[in-house]
Amino acid sequence: MQMSESLRKRAMRVESLSQVLVISPTISRNEKDVLITTLKEVEHFYNSDEKRIEFNTSVLHFESEDNFKHHLTRGIQSLIMGVDEKGIPDTHLKGAQGKYSGTYDPYKLIETTREFIGSHDRLLLLTNFEISPHENWRYFLWENYNNASVVSVASMDPMYWRMEDPHRLPTLKHRARVACLNAVGRQIGLNSCENYRCFLFDPVKSVTDLDDMILLGPEHDLVGLTNKRFSTNLEKPEKMDSLVKMSG
Repeated sequence: MQMSESLRKRAMRVESLSQVLVISPTISRNEKDVLITTLKEVEHFYNSDEKRIEFNTSVLHFESEDNFKHHLTRGIQSLIMGVDEKGIPDTHLKGAQGKYSGTYDPYKLIETTREFIGSHDRLLLLTNFEISPHENWRYFLWENYNNASVVSVASMDPMYWRMEDPHRLPTLKHRARVACLNAVGRQIGLNSCENYRCFLFDPVKSVTDLDDMILLGPEHDLVGLTNKRFSTNLEKPEKMDSLVKMSG
């Protein structure tokens, strides 16, 4: 399905979008670096041929009250991979707990994030917190709400399924990147499609569907982005993957 004229014009405008990585104390440094790189690659993709979106990327790191006070006392300010990181006491998450144990309400996460970044721009929230699924669903990959999208990598991780994956972080990165590309594309006016290889494929019913979504299909009529995909670096997933254009 091609874009309508109004959606095409909207997608060509420079939009303002906040990308926020919202993370828990349990995340490792390697995992954090990979997810920051994921957000940078989303920015690079949509602006690779022309400036479509003005991205503002940051990190909100929820931590225990003691760690927060320790960092506050020492005056620690973080700049990770060129991205500002802000520590926040995890007490602020109490009101965002989800319906099921160990999950968080995606709508409340959006509200909490907006409070701390002080912006009501379009929002992409990438998180390692598991978000509450809808009724009769075992897990949820992402949710769109009120000019915002929450993408959870919890169930994208092979470890979540107790699977041995020698390339766990590259797998996680690919899945997170595809979900973010899908969410951002919809926010700037691109339609979903039925091309299972496309970043904008819908419906995504399983985490493994993300593995097949490898490029932007020609049905979206964006010549500069059509058939572009990422060349995965299996050895150093924390590094930016290069963009390549597939033939045909």
